Amino acid sequence: MKSNNKSFGHVFFTVLGLILLTLIITAAVLFFVCRAKMAGAELHLDDVLRYAQSESDSRTQHLSFSADAKMTLTLDKSDIWYFLYRYYGEDWLRDTNETLSTLHLELTGLGLDINEDGMTFDVEMYHKKTRLAFSVYCKAYCSDNVITVRPTHLIILGHRVSLARFTSTKLAKLLRITKENIAFTYTPQLTFMKEIETVALGDGTLSLTGEMTTDYLEQNVISSLRIMVMRFAQKECCYIGPVLNDYCSDPVICYSSLLPYLQADPTVFTVFLRQFFALKSPKFFELEKKNESIIYRWFPDFKDDYTDESFEAKENYEIACKILKSAADYTSSSFTAKNFSIAKGKLKYKKSAFKLESFYGGNYGKYCAIMDLENSRPCLYIRSTVGYGDFPAISKIIDSKKSLSTAGVELELGYAPGLLLRGADNFPYVLAFTGGENYEAMVLDEGYFHELMETEAFPVVDLRSSA
Repeated sequence: MKSNNKSFGHVFFTVLGLILLTLIITAAVLFFVCRAKMAGAELHLDDVLRYAQSESDSRTQHLSFSADAKMTLTLDKSDIWYFLYRYYGEDWLRDTNETLSTLHLELTGLGLDINEDGMTFDVEMYHKKTRLAFSVYCKAYCSDNVITVRPTHLIILGHRVSLARFTSTKLAKLLRITKENIAFTYTPQLTFMKEIETVALGDGTLSLTGEMTTDYLEQNVISSLRIMVMRFAQKECCYIGPVLNDYCSDPVICYSSLLPYLQADPTVFTVFLRQFFALKSPKFFELEKKNESIIYRWFPDFKDDYTDESFEAKENYEIACKILKSAADYTSSSFTAKNFSIAKGKLKYKKSAFKLESFYGGNYGKYCAIMDLENSRPCLYIRSTVGYGDFPAISKIIDSKKSLSTAGVELELGYAPGLLLRGADNFPYVLAFTGGENYEAMVLDEGYFHELMETEAFPVVDLRSSA
């Protein structure tokens, strides 16, 4: 019996020893095979510093807009490295390796790939002299204006290792690794969007989409007179003028004039902002500090001081006001003096065919600097229900009602002289001279403007119903 037990124990431990020996040998072989494969594993590593310090890639369309006032900001790989480099700090790699050194680890390379399925970070590390090469696959999404990039699994030598499964292990609990703390979360500081609604990944890009906001415009108080003059006479205010005129909390209404331009050419948005910053300093918004200065990626020539542009816009506004007052005074005084008449649908000045260039004489070139007089057409104008007392009654300057474009003319009222033309903002206008130096630049419906410009009779702009 003893001999049998001894024989059984001998066999058992002999077999167990052989199994253990086999496992050890197998593990050693796998280690060296894996190490060899790791050493040769292909990774796509980036020169992070070069990307982080590079100019914004002009080939990337960073901005796009939709008819419902949705704005999309698209970032490419260089933009993301630019952001991360500043978010974690210039010494991030050094500090990380100081921490890893206690485990005899060193991070030596990172790479980023983005496609429609997700974001993949390639990672190269060394444990003493052994190369470790693997990839971290991540999903990106947004909820309640918080952007989350969550790693879902590792890819090691072609094998997927679930991070969700790993975070439930005792080792993860021991190291205090949870689902939450392995995810990157960021709440952007927004100025031009209400909130980030969606995050979309594409071929090498990450896009953030949200509804445009009008909140930042509310801080800017501009008089209605200045807005009118900016729109009509200042090319450098051609986008901001109409937007300020239509200001409200609904972005579709507020940006109605701008959205067609933004859809055709999204870079117009930066032109629009430059025009706005000439009226309201960007220092109030601290854009260069928000979101790790990401504004420089889609607005490369942004600056925090538009003082020169502000002075120029104000100076041009004052010049335009003087020119408009000069044109108004000269035109009104001539009209009051009954130098104008209308016969057979044609305007006459002192009984001769009216020519705008001859009428304004030496001032014509000065006036053309702010008005498109070459493509204008003289007209009569009325918005006041009682007419304009400075001017003669219509009955005294026309041969018959047939000479006028509308049969609803009230012959006993004084109508103001005016011009039909397009403003600096490309909208159709009637510029009316309502007495002395007074003038009104009123935007017209496009169809009505076209009708007035094409009529064979002398055009009459009647806006009494909108007064």
